[in-house]
Amino acid sequence: MRTAFRILSALLLSAAQLCAQSPKAILSFPSLDSLLSYTASHSISLRSADLQRAYAKRAIRAAILAIPDPIGSYSFSFTNNTQLPVNLFPAEAFGGRTGEFREVQTGVQYNSLLSMNVDVKLLNLSGWESLRQAKLNLQQTEVYNAISRRSLQQSIASLYFTLLNLREQIAAAEQNLEVADTLLQITENKLQEGLVRQQDLNDARVNRLNAAENLRQLRYNLCQQLASLKILCDLPAADSVVLTQAITDPPDQVRPAVIASDLAARSATLRSLLSQSSMRKARFDTSPTISLFFNNSNQQFNTEPNLFDPNVRWIGSSYIGVRLSLAMPSANSIGRKQKARHESQLADLSAEHTRRGGDLEVEKLEIASEKAFSQFVTTRDVYALRRDSYRKNSDLYGQGLLNLEQTLNSFNAMVNSRSSSITAVLNVHLAHANIRLYNANR
Repeated sequence: MRTAFRILSALLLSAAQLCAQSPKAILSFPSLDSLLSYTASHSISLRSADLQRAYAKRAIRAAILAIPDPIGSYSFSFTNNTQLPVNLFPAEAFGGRTGEFREVQTGVQYNSLLSMNVDVKLLNLSGWESLRQAKLNLQQTEVYNAISRRSLQQSIASLYFTLLNLREQIAAAEQNLEVADTLLQITENKLQEGLVRQQDLNDARVNRLNAAENLRQLRYNLCQQLASLKILCDLPAADSVVLTQAITDPPDQVRPAVIASDLAARSATLRSLLSQSSMRKARFDTSPTISLFFNNSNQQFNTEPNLFDPNVRWIGSSYIGVRLSLAMPSANSIGRKQKARHESQLADLSAEHTRRGGDLEVEKLEIASEKAFSQFVTTRDVYALRRDSYRKNSDLYGQGLLNLEQTLNSFNAMVNSRSSSITAVLNVHLAHANIRLYNANR
């Protein structure tokens, strides 16, 4: 209980006092899951992913509308014919002689025109391919978001256990500093009794300075990593973060089963399908299109400069028809086709490479877990032996049966083995957490 209390006190001292002066609030996380849950509702990266998915859905609706690609316009014009045209008419129509012509001014000076134009595509292969691309892009966005979420969670897990490691290292460094103080006090007493030399006292003081500096560096490192965690999880900068999870040794030979994930293979396959779709669209951009067009117009002819004269009749006209359009090949269209074909070939090769490496991801996670557990067992046993050796050497030094150099060597060996043991325990927890996160995002 005292060890757990000391660890928690070290965390509160380092995080709440050293790293965040006058914090607005204290965010306490008892487990990795609680931190991930907080991040899921506050992370800007994850909210950006939701926006990207919503945009991909809207793009599908826009692509559906783009298949008929309706184009329409309303227009109104008012024209003042400042000089009316003159035409020649046979003079006999006006009672003149045959063979002669008379100049006649035609038209009306003022003309108002209200017109509506509509164009709808009946055959649009490029539009249908754009819809296919939009649907593939939505799937690709969802897969990419899942991969990004898993990567973010694994990064958070790595940083989380790094912080727990630093917390445990600080607690151990505080104990090591107490031991270094004890060694220094014993050496000072021996020097007063004339049992050791001044050089021995200097070595004991150096050992104590190194232990104190190691503690300070660990606390500084803790502050840096806490800042990184706030950035990664979008935690408020002014708040203090406290991780209260107690660290226990992992159970012997227990590892979560790794469930194969096809996220990477699906992403590569979708990239290949998208590149093939781009190649088809580049070809369809120059394919024929059939459109239905319609026009409805109303005109008002007036001898007075009035926009809308209720005393003058509007004359209507309309027409409807079908248009066949065929784009001529150009250097740009040919270049787009060649580029799309090249990118499609590269995407196919990338998809094949990803599929071949998919099973290896499972193997890597399994090996990482076994490696971490093996290291944990070894470092645990080494630390037990180093600690026992130091205790015995310390007793011998106090009795004057062992010199200071051997005692300090034993002390440093114990310190290093304890640090390695703490790191090994947390590496096992991290390996298991990575497997759980890998299984959760398939």
